[in-house]
Amino acid sequence: MPRYSFKAYDASGRLRTGEISAVTRGSALETLSRRAQTVVHLGEDTSGASLPWWQREIGRDRLSPRQLAMFTRELSSLIGASLPVDETLRILSMQPQIQSRLRQATRELLRRVTEGEQLSAAIAANRMFPEFYARLVAAGEASGALPAVLDQLATYLERSAESRARILSSLAYPALILVAAIVVIGVLALVLVPAVLPIFSDAGAEPPFVIKALATLASIEPTTWGVIAALSLAAAGVYATNGNAQRYVDAAAQRMPIVGPLVVEREAGRFARALSMLLANGVSMLDALRISGSALSSNVFRTSIADAGRRVKEGEPLAAALAHSNRLPPLLLRLMSVGEQTGQLGKLTERAAEIYEAAFQRRLERLTAMATPVLTLVIGGIVGVLVVSVMSAVLSMNALVLQ
Repeated sequence: MPRYSFKAYDASGRLRTGEISAVTRGSALETLSRRAQTVVHLGEDTSGASLPWWQREIGRDRLSPRQLAMFTRELSSLIGASLPVDETLRILSMQPQIQSRLRQATRELLRRVTEGEQLSAAIAANRMFPEFYARLVAAGEASGALPAVLDQLATYLERSAESRARILSSLAYPALILVAAIVVIGVLALVLVPAVLPIFSDAGAEPPFVIKALATLASIEPTTWGVIAALSLAAAGVYATNGNAQRYVDAAAQRMPIVGPLVVEREAGRFARALSMLLANGVSMLDALRISGSALSSNVFRTSIADAGRRVKEGEPLAAALAHSNRLPPLLLRLMSVGEQTGQLGKLTERAAEIYEAAFQRRLERLTAMATPVLTLVIGGIVGVLVVSVMSAVLSMNALVLQ
């Protein structure tokens, strides 16, 4: 969320300086005006964006999808029952089942709302909420349909949280198998192999290849493992901060035969859903493109959407601007093109979101259903070969001892 530094005179005539978070510069001015402050300077503060990670604020991460969905559903229900916003937030902050981070965020919203800020401005100033969330709430406030917007947003967030939970649940069993395999290999390498290897050395015989490989693994010094871990963390840090590295990895993933279609369908569905919601609630095309693009996980897709935004700003139709990157699927572009021609862009984009969300779920279910038995067989085969090799070596020790 953009931050703006300001200088303003308060009601008593004193000059005050500070910072404020807002969706746009106009929202920042409106918030300061409601505080009875006369602004003399307001400029966007970009210094925080370049801070290294160790200097950034701690404890201000985003809310989880499940927390955000629960908060939005409760907010929608209470505001839909004609409760004032401040009373709604007060009730939410008192509920015993919410987690501490969500309670902290709710109390921060309550404080800002009681000071005179609108709910959307308070959400925009809180970094626990994504930008598109604040935009949609602002659109609901402007149109007078905040309960309906919140209900639509809650449904979308619940669906996203359910999809995320389904993915994690599907990966739980393969992950458990992988951990068990690592434990078995570790026991063989650290306990059994050191006890068997001296017998081969004393007899002057060459140990089997598997025994030698496990012995080499066990002989690696802890400091070496520390260096490997440090290099891995450094590589992850480079990937997290280097846009070129992210684009290279994302592009490589999209070319993979099984993973590629899954990534395309996920990003296409997420982009179409966010764009349709923003357009349906009155957000401008350029802002809707920027916000929906920032909600994507793939750096390649984010870059493509940003480039399309520049082309749209120059007057090019949306579908044609998006087609330049050759990243988005043809059906999505076709539906958008027809929507632009018929004046039903939001409706047809929403239909495209439903198509690609369903396609992503079907493909993911098929993939996880196939991956679990395949991974079980592969890991079981590897562990079986290791165990048989070690046991064969143990059984052959009698012959070595008699030599």
